[in-house]
Amino acid sequence: MRKILFIALLVFSYTLGAVPVRQKPVVRIQPNGDTLHLFVTGDEYYHRLHDAENYTIIQHPQTGYWVYADKEFISSDRWNVVATDYVVGKVNPRNTALAPNISVDRISWQKLQHKYDFPGRYSAHETKTSGRNHGTLNNIVIFIRFADDDPIYTPFPTIDSMFNASSDNATSMYNYYKSVTYNKLNIVTHFNPAPDGDNVICYQDSLPRCRFMPYNSRRNPEGYRSYEYAEVEMSLLERAINYVNEYCPIPESLNIDMDSNGKVDNVCFIIKGEVGDWNDMLWPHMWNLLTRNVSINGKLVDNYNFLLEGSGPSYFNVSTFCHEMFHTLGAPDLYHYEINYIVNPVGEWDIMASNGMPPQNMSAYMKWKYGNWLDSIPEIRQSGTYSLHSVGSNNPDNCCYKVATPHPNQWYLLEYRNYNDQFDQSIPGCGLIIYRVDDRYNGNQSYDGRTSFDEVYVFRPGGINATTEGTVAQAFFSGATNRTRFDSTTDPHPWLTGNVRDTSISVSEVSVPEETITFRVDFASSGDAAISIVVDEPQVMVSHRTITVNDAACRQVSLYDITGRRILTSKGSEQTLLTAPSSGVYLLQIEGLPAKKVVVM
Repeated sequence: MRKILFIALLVFSYTLGAVPVRQKPVVRIQPNGDTLHLFVTGDEYYHRLHDAENYTIIQHPQTGYWVYADKEFISSDRWNVVATDYVVGKVNPRNTALAPNISVDRISWQKLQHKYDFPGRYSAHETKTSGRNHGTLNNIVIFIRFADDDPIYTPFPTIDSMFNASSDNATSMYNYYKSVTYNKLNIVTHFNPAPDGDNVICYQDSLPRCRFMPYNSRRNPEGYRSYEYAEVEMSLLERAINYVNEYCPIPESLNIDMDSNGKVDNVCFIIKGEVGDWNDMLWPHMWNLLTRNVSINGKLVDNYNFLLEGSGPSYFNVSTFCHEMFHTLGAPDLYHYEINYIVNPVGEWDIMASNGMPPQNMSAYMKWKYGNWLDSIPEIRQSGTYSLHSVGSNNPDNCCYKVATPHPNQWYLLEYRNYNDQFDQSIPGCGLIIYRVDDRYNGNQSYDGRTSFDEVYVFRPGGINATTEGTVAQAFFSGATNRTRFDSTTDPHPWLTGNVRDTSISVSEVSVPEETITFRVDFASSGDAAISIVVDEPQVMVSHRTITVNDAACRQVSLYDITGRRILTSKGSEQTLLTAPSSGVYLLQIEGLPAKKVVVM
């Protein structure tokens, strides 16, 4: 079978904010006129076209036909994604040697992921500035179509309602942020050029749509090369802003700099047309206008959202608007960009991990840290019975608790989620959600399981460690489902970053959800509290500075510091005890087995 190399342009931005989609239906037309009903899965960092059985599809660079993809191996862990001669619609991929879910290799992904990163983009806000993200944010929308595009036919009232509808039950970005911020932030959207009645009026660019799609020597010779991505996109936006400034200027009386930092708070560019293929520019995202010095009424344009008007309900919807806006306000993504990590750490429980419709709340932790809409998170320090109002209610002073763990940078967040709340109707259940927070990290997007881990993780049935997915949709604890207990003996059980089992806490007696939810928290006594590394055999227990190895094979055990210097060695017995000299991270080597990292408190 002949294979043709296909170069997938994986586009990464300096501060790009992602929005995920799974199995979004799309239509593609073959050169002979055949219609293909396919799907796209991913985000703007990486998305791929596939069929209903997840066989990856790309366009043949020579024939232009949509064909199934295969791997062309460079080494055991490196490969290219290549086009085969198996034409979609003519060949059943199950009758070939092809595998489903073909995507780029991990090494290529990790290199490209950091190509344009600015470290610290989503940094922790060490000081809780009282006015940050409070007040009225005037969001500017600029409509754009390309030289060869028809007008935007979506009626203006439809778009305006998605942004600005304020009636009690309306699903809009305005209502969403009014609700999730407990009336601390109002986002009002203004449209440019102004509409003509029900008709959207666009800035029409001088260049055709093909210029904003990836280069291909045969199919799209006018397209942009990978190194031109930022230049082409930001030149387009600069032309659109200059047009608005000249022909339909934004009133100088409108405050477009809520935080008085000299920058426009946010500009939303709505582009005519459908989302693109294979990681091209035409995909919803948040970025910064880094390569252009362009202003509106003396305020520098910086943060912007890039949306596709023709992308249908999967992407051009209120949930996408709210997700991208939370990026503008400072929040990171809570899902893994690296496609080879199958675990979804948060799932449907936060808008920065999954887009529900109507859009769901972000967690109380995200509201506190990145939104600045909660002043504090009260801590449970004593055993007892506690109650919570739901995160989506109007009781921000009683919507969450934190509980410490034996690790100084990790703690549990407990919150009540109720699908009867207006902006939690899309969540999969009603009850107590328990998160693990690791405040050494900002977001979950850079997870690699070695040097970067999740900031936020939701405990769920079957999720016993960092490599088992479990069922995140069933994460809610509730007396109505008889899932009322969370401790070291239950599924799930408490575990910390590095698959460290925690026996220091027990949550029990979770009530049936009503206006509030009640539960009991108990702490282990100081002599009983322990954490353990979860391995099949032997079992390693860590309690304070004492490391206990239960091993029927009685193998030799050695303890090394993080630099690799050996500190202790024991000949081994059925139960071997080692005492670490101080708190910290160590490597435990059991004879014949890979070294295990242990955290000593």
